[in-house]
Amino acid sequence: MATRYIYIFFCLLFCLPAIAQQNDDNCFAGSNAVFVYNTVLPDTATNSLLLFQRREREGNTAWVTIRRFHNPDNATDVLANYEEARQLLPGFEQQLDVAEAWRKWKRYGTFDSLLNEVGFLPGQLAFHIVLADTTVKAGSTYQYRIIKETETAIGAEERAGNWVSFPARLQTPAPRFLRRQAERDAVMLQWYVTGAMPVQRFQVYRAEGNDNTFELLDCMTGAVQKGDTLIYNMQDNKAVFSEMYRYYIVPLNAFGGGGNIVSDTVPATCMNPNELLTPQFVRADANTDKQAIMVHYLLPDPGYIGSVHIMRSNSFSTGFEEVGITGPADTLFADYRIVPGKKYYYYLQMTDKMGRNSARSVKTFGMLQDTTNDAPARFVTATRIREGVLVSWQNAPDTSVISGYYIYRKASGSERFERISELLPVRDSINEFLDSSTLLQSATLYMYSVVSENLSNKVSAFSVPAYVTGRQPQGKRILLSPREVKVLMQNQKVRLIWYDMKLMDNSFAFYNIYRKSDRDTSFRAVAFHYPAEFTSFMDSTTEPGISYVYAIECADEDSTTGAQTITARINIPSQPLLAPELTASASENSILLIWQQNTDARVRAYGVYRYTRGNEPEKIATVNAEILSFEDSKADKGKTYYYYLQPDKADNTMEVVMSNKVYVVY
Repeated sequence: MATRYIYIFFCLLFCLPAIAQQNDDNCFAGSNAVFVYNTVLPDTATNSLLLFQRREREGNTAWVTIRRFHNPDNATDVLANYEEARQLLPGFEQQLDVAEAWRKWKRYGTFDSLLNEVGFLPGQLAFHIVLADTTVKAGSTYQYRIIKETETAIGAEERAGNWVSFPARLQTPAPRFLRRQAERDAVMLQWYVTGAMPVQRFQVYRAEGNDNTFELLDCMTGAVQKGDTLIYNMQDNKAVFSEMYRYYIVPLNAFGGGGNIVSDTVPATCMNPNELLTPQFVRADANTDKQAIMVHYLLPDPGYIGSVHIMRSNSFSTGFEEVGITGPADTLFADYRIVPGKKYYYYLQMTDKMGRNSARSVKTFGMLQDTTNDAPARFVTATRIREGVLVSWQNAPDTSVISGYYIYRKASGSERFERISELLPVRDSINEFLDSSTLLQSATLYMYSVVSENLSNKVSAFSVPAYVTGRQPQGKRILLSPREVKVLMQNQKVRLIWYDMKLMDNSFAFYNIYRKSDRDTSFRAVAFHYPAEFTSFMDSTTEPGISYVYAIECADEDSTTGAQTITARINIPSQPLLAPELTASASENSILLIWQQNTDARVRAYGVYRYTRGNEPEKIATVNAEILSFEDSKADKGKTYYYYLQPDKADNTMEVVMSNKVYVVY
């Protein structure tokens, strides 16, 4: 791992002239100490007392001796130094044979003979090639030097090393996830960093299942440099086949410093996704209230699952597409993007936390049936032509729910519509039907209406009817009936709009407009000889709470009129009856209620209600609306009474709003 590079640095350190050493960093921060390479060559320090000194950039800037030492004189010194190093660096697994190392040193007197023994940091600490300062404080910056006690001031200053901050903070990007591989009893992961200073040592942390506690993992690690990319490799041979894990790594320098950079967290498991149990109890139920198909299921092993993909098709065998994604904790998916009356097939595809797809679930199907049909045909017209009566109409806004249309006809004076067609297909634009019946009579007014049938076999209400007469009697002119008549409500008023009939017949002069309320037995004129140039009419004489039907016809100056077009019924919402603001006060013998005058002429009287807490309100009086007060002389002293007013309504169709509630402690 990273310790292999210490040997290279060590060789450079002792091969370069002493004058060049001051240009090389020889001080490095670790996780719990600062490590300083000894610049005093061994052959120049025999029996010399060495001083390990430091100074701070801020605060105490004078040189301070933190340790006095000799280079090892015997194997016992080396062993003591080595044991101290092992306590300081527990992560290093290399073992030092102290006796053999000392034997080589005494025989050859050079470190060239100890390349294996001092190629790792504890061995270097044992022979005082490296010294450690464990008294450092976080947030401080230091400079170090190792000198002979007899060193001159100039020589000592030349041995000053680089400034080093503690603790170490790596300046490298966070490792990104690269590759994942799993076997039955091992997990192999790779991360990468591009274009950064190589930091090849790192620690691996692992969490099990849904546990959020990550622990340091003892596993196989290594790093490989490929061009400008450094690849971190780890292999966990302690993985359990049935467990889901999460891993991340923390790069460290050669001395264990850093730890401020954290990689991507990567989930991994040894389990083969095809060995996961597929979703169980899969079914698709229609939900009429939500207008959706609810796909129910149960995941046997949710801890391994990253997501569940809902697949849907109109065919059992082909054409499946993803319509939704759910999490591992979900057991339900609501499919709102459906067309009532169509059958849909579903299956579920799981993706584990490693991005691998499992075997799909069994297939199921669901279908939502509409209970109503709110999509009748629009803008129905009926035109008399030589071959008969041509009925045309426009589609409902959503044709995807419509399976077809039926044509109905009724003659003037008839009670019921009669269906005169089979189910007609839905066309892209204008739909047409030719009524060529030989039973159509001359000068008879006919009414045509179109209903739709949806995919759930529910038929709509009748469309707004269109009117047309039969063949024109000899010598008499028949005017067209107004077309595309719409009735709208604007601020409690009714507006009629219609097609400009002058574009079809420029010979007529007026419109006659009639109205019938739910209180009337027949139509009454509301606009006579209304100018033919207009295509709208505002009826401002409507009353709240009443519904109306309108009829409009073309008319000529000689009193010739065409067939009437009857509108749909429109309801004018009623205004609620409001009670005035109420106040109350108590006297010696009664409780007095007072309110303001109400300007709503529909209010004829008020009901006065009284109750005590926990009991139902009781109507104790009815007061004419012109009276503005009421005195309750029947109240018992020592009780708390609550009062409110409520307008008396003439019929049950009116909405009433009671007054505020007041209370009096009597």
